[in-house]
Amino acid sequence: MYVVIDDDYDVEYVIPYASYLSGLPIPIIYGTAWKKEKTAELVVKAVLAGFRAVDTACQPKHYNEELVGQAVATLQQKHGLKRQDLFLQTKFTSLNGQDPHKIPYDKNAPLVEQVKQSFATSLINLQTDYLDSLVMHSPMS
Repeated sequence: MYVVIDDDYDVEYVIPYASYLSGLPIPIIYGTAWKKEKTAELVVKAVLAGFRAVDTACQPKHYNEELVGQAVATLQQKHGLKRQDLFLQTKFTSLNGQDPHKIPYDKNAPLVEQVKQSFATSLINLQTDYLDSLVMHSPMS
């Protein structure tokens, strides 16, 4: 699906298409949910325009997962969207990509524990009990 959004963040038109990998449908991802204070509004608009997947990151330096969570709640409560009909993807961001004052996990913990803590934070932020995809945001250095 191609979506054109104008300068006022209004959806102008939608052109649907389907992608498949190994015979399974792959939802078109609204990526990224990196729109600062407009995040919730734009995630809702994207989903109402036909997107069924949202990409975000547990990286407060750039993303606001809590606003994505608010958007998901709005879509469920006001628009009847079921959680299982939405694909949520987040990312683990290593220390070198985090704001040193807003690290969403214990920076002194082993890497495996950092990933677990980041994942748990994302579940809370996104107001869900599961995620569909967790990816590494950048190479570890």
